[in-house]
Amino acid sequence: MKRTLLRKKVYPLIMILGVAYAGVAAVLYGGGPPSSMTNAPGENNCTSCHSGSLNPTPGNLTNLTLTGNFTGGGYIPDSTYTLTLSYSQSGINRFGFQITALRTDNNDPAGDFTAGTGSAKQTATVSGKTRQYLNHTSGGTSGSGSKSWTFTWDAPSSNVDTVTFYVVLNAANSDGSSSGDQIYAKQFKVATSSLLPTASISVNRNLVCAGDTLTLMGSGTNNTTAYKWKFHTGFPQIVNTQNVIRTYASVGTFSDTLWVFNNKGESKPVRNVTQVVAKPSASIPTISPGTTVCDGDSITLTANAGAGFRYVWNTGNPADTFQSLTVHQSGSYKVTVTNSSGCSRESNPVALTFKPLPVSGLSFNRLSDTLCFGDSLVVTADTGYVNYDFYNGASLLQSGASNVLTLKQVGNYALHVVADNGACEASSLTVNKSIKDLLPAPVLSCGTATTDEVNFNWTPVTGAVGYEVSIDNGNFVSTTATTWQVTGLSFNTQVNIRVRALGTGNCSVGNMATLNCTSLPCSQFTYELVLSDSTVCEGDSFSLSINNLSLTNYSISYNGGQATSDTDFTY
Repeated sequence: MKRTLLRKKVYPLIMILGVAYAGVAAVLYGGGPPSSMTNAPGENNCTSCHSGSLNPTPGNLTNLTLTGNFTGGGYIPDSTYTLTLSYSQSGINRFGFQITALRTDNNDPAGDFTAGTGSAKQTATVSGKTRQYLNHTSGGTSGSGSKSWTFTWDAPSSNVDTVTFYVVLNAANSDGSSSGDQIYAKQFKVATSSLLPTASISVNRNLVCAGDTLTLMGSGTNNTTAYKWKFHTGFPQIVNTQNVIRTYASVGTFSDTLWVFNNKGESKPVRNVTQVVAKPSASIPTISPGTTVCDGDSITLTANAGAGFRYVWNTGNPADTFQSLTVHQSGSYKVTVTNSSGCSRESNPVALTFKPLPVSGLSFNRLSDTLCFGDSLVVTADTGYVNYDFYNGASLLQSGASNVLTLKQVGNYALHVVADNGACEASSLTVNKSIKDLLPAPVLSCGTATTDEVNFNWTPVTGAVGYEVSIDNGNFVSTTATTWQVTGLSFNTQVNIRVRALGTGNCSVGNMATLNCTSLPCSQFTYELVLSDSTVCEGDSFSLSINNLSLTNYSISYNGGQATSDTDFTY
């Protein structure tokens, strides 16, 4: 019987507890709702258990408040705040709630809750992250037209920017069922305190060329005392100076972060996104005809091609902005190539040499422009060259290493030399010279001769206006005749004559002809000498006669006296 009575006593107790539990669960989960019912991203709300729609009377949302002892209108990292969640609605005496805190930017859990009177803490994993929840307890549901719950919240240890508190509140009708309850969901956003500094980054550009540097200038409000940069690439990754100069060696997108600090804490992070693009290649692959030419020639430089490329050559001429450049003087040339992103690269320089043209002058052994046949015209070019080409107009006369040309042949010459210094060649000025032929030598012949004279004859020379005659290498004597007589000779005497024609202008003295002619020798003759007396006394006279001469032409001279043709003499 005792066992039966005991069982009877126990059953009613279980039934009361069960009814009581069922009533609370139906109304508002008297011991607290399950987790993840705050209507936060990835969660349900209490309408999943309670019938009706969310926020059935939107105007009542203004009666749902969350207050705290924030300073500067927001939280300071790593600080603890007392928060009070309150709701009022006439005629409602039973209330329940659930709250969680998430980062606004990425829905990660934010801070830590500590339960107060009438509330309890629980956790749950949502989207791979552990969220904290505060909700009512069975002893924290009663109210008369309003209800408040007070608890503490530890702000995140770092500045995570705005935090959103997601709250769901149940204004229950206490009828023991899941119907008729009013479920409200509301968000409360808490920014960081205005007492914290605000960081900012200033740069002069966000598009950077690989290998270039960028100065990131940091600043902060509210009496900033310290700076912290974090770089996603490069070394070091953490820098604590206000301004930083960064070199971006590789292509890509880089996000650099800055925090600033004051005596209240740290700022929320700010980021600067830098796009790093490649520089174009820059080269001068084509140099035509080469790096060394002669003065007066030109060299064309051609830079590498690319879509959208722009070019600037280092000539100082703002018009030299084409892919190709034609130059005419020695120097070091390079080109800056800019692509469509505005990135530039400078090519390696190329040295161009324009060699001066050789200046070869001509000198002559004769100053006169006209020489005569028999003379030699010696043409001498300047020394110092490896090859000389002597020309008469377009006709090559001589080519080689010798800088001397000797001309003897009759003709008209337009002389110039092309001298080569091993790289360049140039022509001298043209000098006109001529070698004129002489008048031909007269054709001489011996004329009549006697024992005491000779006569010379010659044929007239065309173009001659006279002649010059020299006898036996004596001085020349001018004449216009074509004969010459030499008298007063002894018998059988040889006479030499030289004759040359005389013309006009240069080379007026012609070629010389020479000839030897001889006076006649004495002829053998017979005669008879008749004396008047073979013996003559001193003081007497005598007669001498020459009879029977065998010659008709003769002359007689006695004792060296004057020659005569008489044959009778008295002494």
